[in-house]
Amino acid sequence: MKAGLESVVVGGHGKGYGHTKLAPGERVPPYKAGHAWNAVRIDNYEWKLIDPCWGAGAVGGPGQPYQKRFAPERFTQSNEEFGLSHFPEDSKRQHRTDGRVVGWEEYILGNKSGTQAQMYNGYVAEEGMWEPSFKPGANPIVLAQQGPTVRFSFQKICPHWDPVRCGKGPYYLYVLHLEGLDGTQRNHIPFESRDGVWWCDVPVKDLGRPGQKATICTVSEFEGRSGRGLTMQQYKAKKGRVAMMFAWVGTWEVA
Repeated sequence: MKAGLESVVVGGHGKGYGHTKLAPGERVPPYKAGHAWNAVRIDNYEWKLIDPCWGAGAVGGPGQPYQKRFAPERFTQSNEEFGLSHFPEDSKRQHRTDGRVVGWEEYILGNKSGTQAQMYNGYVAEEGMWEPSFKPGANPIVLAQQGPTVRFSFQKICPHWDPVRCGKGPYYLYVLHLEGLDGTQRNHIPFESRDGVWWCDVPVKDLGRPGQKATICTVSEFEGRSGRGLTMQQYKAKKGRVAMMFAWVGTWEVA
């Protein structure tokens, strides 16, 4: 409003702190509000949904302090993606580009992040990665339904995102940890990357057996130093010969 934009407050339900996904067969609860966000008129007189509350930080458990943390995705999400975690009390405030109106049951049963992988805080939005882009989209990964290879992939949230200018420093190296390859030299497979997209193709046989997991990690420390800026060549040259630490990004079950 101070910038001269038309803005309204939208009340409704948000899948924020305390929200848990319904268990299979669990009854859909009645609608309940408890959050608010904004709809703002931007280019071409279109309504854009933003959440400056969640975009500024987050609360933890009882007795834990508020964590001030900029979350750019709360300002850049499409209205459809925004609606995965926000349900307005006024259905006209969904502002989907396809014109469809999502009902309460569809919303509350849906996944709030757009991917079924179990995602962890600290190395996704904070590193400029777009959570809904993490693939495979389904979790668990059913071995019988896969082709000869499975592609794990994700991309940065915006083509203008620069890890040094917008984030905390150069990108970490991302690797895929496969429990089916534990104890081998291939147990952490580095991701290829180009033009803001990361990918890793894995033979189905390497995914292991049902009950095991596949996890995307960052190499958070390498030779006692921060892993930021580590290249695939440096990693491959010293893997298994130097100390390194990993941080979890997202996990899939194998079935």
